[in-house]
Amino acid sequence: MLADCLIQIFAMDSAITRTLQLVRGRGEDASRIAICMTQLFVAKSHASVFEMLREMLMWMSQAEEWGREVRDINSYYELTRVNTFSLRRKIALHAIEVGGYGV
Repeated sequence: MLADCLIQIFAMDSAITRTLQLVRGRGEDASRIAICMTQLFVAKSHASVFEMLREMLMWMSQAEEWGREVRDINSYYELTRVNTFSLRRKIALHAIEVGGYGV
């Protein structure tokens, strides 16, 4: 479970880094779909990582410790509202427009 979390964190870092490279090379407007894809991926992965950490704590903790440990994990979880519906819509419209997901 921890390895899966680390893989997701690495994937988020890689996606952000690659998108920043695109923005530097092409400009923000030309990279808007890549930005949307990255925002969507990071939003979903962020939630997934914290869910896996909570589940891992359930397996490892005694019943009385679990609540405290989950509160500790949640103190690092900053809920930033991301309109994933809007991001999906922009990506889908782009895919329809260009006949694929090319960025």
